[in-house]
Amino acid sequence: MTKDELLAQVARFPDPEPRQMILSVIDDKACRDATAQIHKGGREAWLMLMDQLVDTDPAKDCKARHALHTLVHHACGLGGDDQAALAETIASRVAGDQAKEIRAFLIHQLRLCAGNESVAALGKVLLDEDLCDSACLALAQIKTQYAAQPLTAALPRAKGRTKLAILQALGYLNHLDSIPAFRAALKDEDRDTRIVAGWALSRIADAGSTDLLLERAAKSEGWERIQQTKHCLVLAEKLTAADTKDIAARIYKTLAESRDDPKEAYIREAAQRGLKAVG
Repeated sequence: MTKDELLAQVARFPDPEPRQMILSVIDDKACRDATAQIHKGGREAWLMLMDQLVDTDPAKDCKARHALHTLVHHACGLGGDDQAALAETIASRVAGDQAKEIRAFLIHQLRLCAGNESVAALGKVLLDEDLCDSACLALAQIKTQYAAQPLTAALPRAKGRTKLAILQALGYLNHLDSIPAFRAALKDEDRDTRIVAGWALSRIADAGSTDLLLERAAKSEGWERIQQTKHCLVLAEKLTAADTKDIAARIYKTLAESRDDPKEAYIREAAQRGLKAVG
């Protein structure tokens, strides 16, 4: 497919309406046909399509973005090698020299179609504050332990927002090897990082972190106290379901006996109900 042929197919997508920046009436058949033709064009056509993206004029590249997004859905419908080939092609531009807004858009498309073929490329931008959030979400959506490798590699060098995003992605992946990192993050200076660490440990249902979670919840105030207490209750529920009822009972008993503020009566009640459930 030549560039002129590609642009002819892109032109079949709807124009944005002036000022409102919404799409005009869509010719669904024309869009589907154009998408199929662009897909048949293969890697060369897909790269040319991504070359049409600009970061400063939404009206100018609206059709190209629409075409790429539709192409991703088309490839996902086909699955297998078709999906992997498109994902790999998009991933090849993630760490490239296009504007960050464009690369963030490409990463957003990878959230829909990426597999293990995209992991290495996404890992290259994990320490970039502008791209880290999107890259972490894409890696988390891949849902394989292979996707955790660049996350664990980047974590020791991550700070602030990037550290928070990486920890959250590892927690979403239930990455057991990151339990020591989650435990260490419970003592981080940043409140949000501590909250994410508590969430990850409760999600994984790490019984070995029971005392750390209870201690953090007891020391915390305000919003963090609410969240860390919730993590303790979630951990107890999961341990009960896993038939580790002795530790679950200890969590419930600690919360029931330690929360004597009238404002935390609901915590005592929840803990007491939990104690009854574990016998």
